[in-house]
Amino acid sequence: MPQFAYTASNTSGQRSTGILVADDRKAAVEMLLQRDLLVTAIRDVGGSAGLLARLGLGTGRVSEEGVITFTRQLASMVAAGVPIQMALSILREEAGDAGMQTLLTELAVYVNRGESLTEAMARRRDTFSRQYLAMVAAGESSGRLESILQRLAQTLERAHELKRKVQSSLMYPGMVISFAVLVVGGILTFGIPRFAEIYSGFGRALPFATQVLLSIGNFLGACWPGLLGGFLLALVALKQYTATERGRWQRDAILLRLPALGPLMQQLAIANFARTLATLYGAGVPVLESLGLVGEGSNNAVIERVVKDCVAEVGAGTPLVVPLRRSGWFTPISLGMMTAGEHTGKLEDMLTALASHYETQVEITLRGLISLLEPAIMIGVGICIGAIVVAMILPIFQLANLFM
Repeated sequence: MPQFAYTASNTSGQRSTGILVADDRKAAVEMLLQRDLLVTAIRDVGGSAGLLARLGLGTGRVSEEGVITFTRQLASMVAAGVPIQMALSILREEAGDAGMQTLLTELAVYVNRGESLTEAMARRRDTFSRQYLAMVAAGESSGRLESILQRLAQTLERAHELKRKVQSSLMYPGMVISFAVLVVGGILTFGIPRFAEIYSGFGRALPFATQVLLSIGNFLGACWPGLLGGFLLALVALKQYTATERGRWQRDAILLRLPALGPLMQQLAIANFARTLATLYGAGVPVLESLGLVGEGSNNAVIERVVKDCVAEVGAGTPLVVPLRRSGWFTPISLGMMTAGEHTGKLEDMLTALASHYETQVEITLRGLISLLEPAIMIGVGICIGAIVVAMILPIFQLANLFM
């Protein structure tokens, strides 16, 4: 059915814009007049794809920050009694991001067609997760959409903040390591082969360390284009493999077993698991459905599989902590707090406390990890550069000894 973008004013002179689905332009104008709106501009924009193209909005993705802001703003408007259709139109006018404008336009189109907010959001699975949709559906069915949207916004904010802290903390060591690898690789690839030309006329056997270094440099100097291409292909292949279910599981299992990084990944996964389960459980989503959704919220394929495997046992009456304990991936503290929550009937409170505990623990572990990484990186880089310098100077000392 045709869609029309309109600009209209009410009897008070207040201007409004939106999307309307009607049989033709005349029918669209009549529908607006029935709402006591005076049409000042109206045009046929076709389907949603045509609309987006005409508006020049593209198909940009919406960032996590954008989803959080949208959720918070929508919760405020619902609390103020603004209808969903009007709220989406208002938010679209205020949105400065092209991706967000596209999203709000699509949501407005489908809601105006008579779909529920959950159904409209479900068309954008690239933006709204299954947990998000389950909570919105629970809010619409229970009449508590305002409070659930507010709770959802808080959960998204905490998860995003925790993720941002981890990324920002690991960014500096990652940049230092990358720079060090580039410097050492550049010296070995382009610098060492020049020394080979200098030492070729010495007429004496070079020290073993120098010979090894020159061999490495000559190899890298001759083969670096192929090695670089192979490295890039390996990265692409690894990324594609880790996008599969099996690849994600193997990657996360390896990360969880690493000596220093493993405990951090475990704490982060448990914090996300507890926060997501507490949010879904508190929103009124049934326990079994919550468990089916909460694994994805952990952002860890190992924890996700463990939680999904728990659904059948919990449905049969087994306490949640029993299969979680058997998996071996949950800490004694987390199991103890969940056991107490199940026995006292305060599982939501215990899960919230557990999430807060491990969010704090993640920050503490991050600080300790960074304090160890920074000097270790500096020492490692110093040793590499020092070994290269010594290996290159040894023949000079050998030559000087001939004249002593």
